[in-house]
Amino acid sequence: MAAAEAGDERAAAALAWIRQLSAIERGLPPLLPPADDPLAQQQRQGREEQRRHRRQQQAQPVLDAMKSWLDRMALTLAASVSGWGS
Repeated sequence: MAAAEAGDERAAAALAWIRQLSAIERGLPPLLPPADDPLAQQQRQGREEQRRHRRQQQAQPVLDAMKSWLDRMALTLAASVSGWGS
């Protein structure tokens, strides 16, 4: 975070992606507590599946965009370190 506070745009962009993922996670329905009761266990498993499905549905586009951005950053950094592209 010190890099973002110092004005490093790459750090600020990475933190923005992480904030988006955190917001998705906070928006998921809460986990149900573990239980010995078979019905409660089934409900917990259903909730876990619901969370997994929503996480994949909502987070995957963010993760895909973040990966593309990271790939571009890696190429930019490699070019600047090697002098390639200058």
